[in-house]
Amino acid sequence: MTIKIENIRPDYDEGDILVFEIDGKEYSEYLSSFHLGRETYHQRDGLTDEYRLSEDFEEEEMEEIHSQLNVWIAGNKGSVFEFGSKNPDIERIEHGLNMSEGIDVFLTKEALDRLNIFGDSYSISGDADCATVTWRDREFGRQEIQFNPGEPDRREAILHSTLSNPASVISDIEDRLEWLREDAEAGFEGEDDEDQLENDDEYSAESIRSLTL
Repeated sequence: MTIKIENIRPDYDEGDILVFEIDGKEYSEYLSSFHLGRETYHQRDGLTDEYRLSEDFEEEEMEEIHSQLNVWIAGNKGSVFEFGSKNPDIERIEHGLNMSEGIDVFLTKEALDRLNIFGDSYSISGDADCATVTWRDREFGRQEIQFNPGEPDRREAILHSTLSNPASVISDIEDRLEWLREDAEAGFEGEDDEDQLENDDEYSAESIRSLTL
């Protein structure tokens, strides 16, 4: 039996995956770098490959599906994938075959101006410890926010929420900009205070000299 696979695309859910359709029904399979499956430790068997499709297909069917997916992977290793967003601030989102390696979120001009971002996008990447958002501010240079919950069982949830919903970090960028501007303003006020103290000292010294004379 020939299995016809359609609408293949990368996604992220408990790690990198490929999503595809068979007979109008959506399925997914783990993707580790350019290889299907995910290495998982079992106390009895040690390190073994785990496959999502093993729950829905017999071994022979799964091998046929994997064979077709591997051909698709080989032809799309260097591809850039693009999708839209319902968020009005976002024009498009781009990523490679493995979303965990990073996604670029391209913003509208209005959003770029509001967020004070230099260039046209911010980036999100993930690793075993945290999700990281990076961008360049027009006044304050390169910025980075790391989302690290500190609890191993919550890290995957953080990665999933940021990579699958990249608009969720826009409010964090807004908060960082507000903090940067407040911090800069406080610094300027501190400099003004120092200048005033120097002026007061000069005035006092001049007064003393006048009295002495």
